[in-house]
Amino acid sequence: MQRTSKPWLTLGLQKMSNKWATAIGSGPVCALLAITLLFVASCQPTFAAERTGSDPTTALFPTDSWVALATGADHWYAFRDEGDGTAITIRLTVLPTEGAIFTVFTAEQAKQWAVDQTVIAVGAGTPLELFRNDLYWTGNFVQSGTYYVLVTSQDRGPSNYKLTISGQGISFPRLSFAQPASPLVGPQPPTLPTPVPTMSVTEPASGPENPWPPIGKTMAIAVSETQWYAFRDEGDESSIQVRADATPADCLAFQVWTPEELLLWQLGEEFRPVGQGTANLTLKADLFWTGSFIKSATYYVVVKRNGAARDSCTYQLAVLGDNVSLLPPNR
Repeated sequence: MQRTSKPWLTLGLQKMSNKWATAIGSGPVCALLAITLLFVASCQPTFAAERTGSDPTTALFPTDSWVALATGADHWYAFRDEGDGTAITIRLTVLPTEGAIFTVFTAEQAKQWAVDQTVIAVGAGTPLELFRNDLYWTGNFVQSGTYYVLVTSQDRGPSNYKLTISGQGISFPRLSFAQPASPLVGPQPPTLPTPVPTMSVTEPASGPENPWPPIGKTMAIAVSETQWYAFRDEGDESSIQVRADATPADCLAFQVWTPEELLLWQLGEEFRPVGQGTANLTLKADLFWTGSFIKSATYYVVVKRNGAARDSCTYQLAVLGDNVSLLPPNR
């Protein structure tokens, strides 16, 4: 929110200065007081350079924290992509439901938007049935440059949202973008408790017949529990990356299974999975796997709780790749 200086404060200080000058008269005490009052008046904060996110030129960067959105307001965000074709994932969690939407713009489209707000964006968030309050978009670019995300109020009252933008070639020049302002006075999102190792009714237990889409959502996993994710790959040998960040870091493990390996598991046969997560200090990932497939099919990521870790365990799992598509759960 743009802040403005307060002329009444300056006027009040001037009146106070005149009053004290009349009462005390001339002399060193009066001079010192006048200088002090003048210093206080001149030190009123100015916010002309404050980043508001109200247009592409004052774009913000996502901070993975709740941000308030006033009715009818827009918030612009910017990120840089290297244009190497790697997958980009954008997710918007909104409270209350349907309080805001988001669209994705190239730099040229953002310039056009300043003149014509009916310009067609390169992408837009769409809902996933599995996760309430979430809008999701994935895509990639082949040209290096700055891209924009516009979060728009749906004019249904104040809302609060959390925006995340992730991808292998993504960066946020922090010297250029400012953090979002503190939440507005009004309806606030509920304080999110530390996740417990149980699933809510909106997030039914997963399995090979009902896997979750690996979109990086924070999940909890109980001792001895197994959770299933699935994605589809076109089998063109393009690189696939599976990443899990857990708290604590050693509380789980994951394996990557082919459809044939799933069948062997269902038959009770022994097999060696095609892949498994290993620590990657370079990427600062708790567990990481990369590989490729030559067959177009649905592949699985099986997450298992480490029995040695007795404390609560939460994690985020994401699958990225040029020709990877995320599967909604079966109903």
